[in-house]
Amino acid sequence: MIAVLAVVVLVGIGFWYVVTQVETIAPEPTLTPTPEIQELTSTVDTSDWIESSYGESRTFSFKYPPEWEEYMVPGGYNYRPVGDESYYVSGPGVGLNGETITDIIDQVTNSSTNVIIHEERYIHKDRQVVFIGYVNHSEANPSIITLALIDNVPYIAGYGDSSHEITGVLGFYSKSKNTSGPVMPYYDEFYNMVSTSSY
Repeated sequence: MIAVLAVVVLVGIGFWYVVTQVETIAPEPTLTPTPEIQELTSTVDTSDWIESSYGESRTFSFKYPPEWEEYMVPGGYNYRPVGDESYYVSGPGVGLNGETITDIIDQVTNSSTNVIIHEERYIHKDRQVVFIGYVNHSEANPSIITLALIDNVPYIAGYGDSSHEITGVLGFYSKSKNTSGPVMPYYDEFYNMVSTSSY
C-alpha cells in the first residue's frame, strides 16, 4: 500500500512539474541595422564661395570660402584661412598609380606613425567619399592630417593626341601644425569644400 501511495505521489509530482514548466524560448536577437550612408551635402550656404582655379584646367573643381586664400605651390594650389599659416588644404589630386580607395585607406590606417581620430563615409554624386582624420607622428612635431577621398573621379591623363580619360581616387589633403588647438581645426570648412566638388 505504501508502495502504491509512493508511486501515486511521484506520478503526481511529475505531472505537476511537467504542467507548470513554461517552455523557455530564447528571444530572437535584435539586429542593429547598418546605418545608411548619407549623401555628402554642404551644411552652409556656399553660393558666395569662390571657384577654385582647378576648374580652369581639370575635369573637376570645387569652391573655397571667401575668407580663405588660394595660392600657388609647385604642382598646383593650396588653400588656407587668411592670416593662418599653420593650416592649409592641398588642392585635390587624382591617384593615378592604380591605387583603389581601399588601398589608400589601408595605407593610412595601417601606418605605425598615424593615430586615427576620425572617420566618416558618405555618397556624393553616386561616388563613395571617405573622410579620415589622424595625427601623424613621423615628423619632429606631430601634425593633424585630414583626408577626403572620392572614388572613381574622371581625369584626363597624358597630353595632346595621347591624352585620354581615366578614373582615379580624388584626394583632398589638409594639414595643421597647431596640435594645441581644436582636435580637427577647420573641419567644417574642409567638409563643405569637399561637398562643393563637381566632376
